[in-house]
Amino acid sequence: MSISAQKLDKTRIDVLICTFNRPALLLKTLSGIATLAANDLDVRVIVVDNDEKKSANLVIAEASQTLGLNITYLNEPVQNISMARNRALDAATGDYIAFIDDDEVPCKAWLSMLLLTARQFSADLVFGPVVPEYAPNVPPWIILGGFFERYQSYSTGTPVPWLDTRTGNVLLRRRFIQDSGVRFCTSVGLSGGEDTQFFERLYQRQARAVWCKEAMVKESIPESRSTAIWLIRRKFRIGSVRMYFVRRSRNFLAICLLIAKGVLFILSGVLRFLFLGWLLKYRGVQGLSSIGQGLGIFYGIVFGPYPEYKKKTGAILERHLH
Repeated sequence: MSISAQKLDKTRIDVLICTFNRPALLLKTLSGIATLAANDLDVRVIVVDNDEKKSANLVIAEASQTLGLNITYLNEPVQNISMARNRALDAATGDYIAFIDDDEVPCKAWLSMLLLTARQFSADLVFGPVVPEYAPNVPPWIILGGFFERYQSYSTGTPVPWLDTRTGNVLLRRRFIQDSGVRFCTSVGLSGGEDTQFFERLYQRQARAVWCKEAMVKESIPESRSTAIWLIRRKFRIGSVRMYFVRRSRNFLAICLLIAKGVLFILSGVLRFLFLGWLLKYRGVQGLSSIGQGLGIFYGIVFGPYPEYKKKTGAILERHLH
């Protein structure tokens, strides 16, 4: 279903960006926001720098002067993405809140289309597509395997399943978020998965969530992520976080079901690696990633969420997987 054209009044939107030591990518994101076709919107950008060294400070100063953006800069010195997201939410005062990642660039109609969709479908949450933009030297097997084509795309106005939610491209009605009292879980602030749990809690409060196919953003996929070890480690982390949240629920049946799923991940991964890995590299990596997710589930039983974003821990796992 297409969105009918209508004039937007001076709706106030706070665009929230959490960043950690990626000044060049952040500048691209801010530059994209500066070119938005949003003349009828009152847009403020809130950047939360999750680096105690304030690595985004110079970029923010440059963007404020050269791009003409209304930017509020905040620093969250404790390395924890959930704390940074919560800091951004607490600073927001607009009618709506938009989340975009610091490695994404929006299309020109991004905010306008998100808002039109929210109004047309009386939505509390509006999600849009995230399209990967690969670095020039990304190996072909990465693209063939579709490792970063991880989000479904629906027609505009389609209700969005909870498992397809994330903070990479979403508009939220601030009053609904404020009334819900929901915030990001800080105990997974170094492992990720905080957005999945955040939206799960909003869905439990009967949030109306729809899709807007016109509100696209492009995500930069660097060479550093285009490796088998990075993909396997990501799946390992996802498995550990899933088990952590299920374990916290103290639902014995759910824990047993996830353990069974972990066994299936490992077995299916072994089969895919043995029978297809020798033929196609991306099939082999898919198999190893499945094994990684299964092992992550068992890791989560004992240790909790794997802190992928804590550099020293990530290096330890990387050495073990090589």
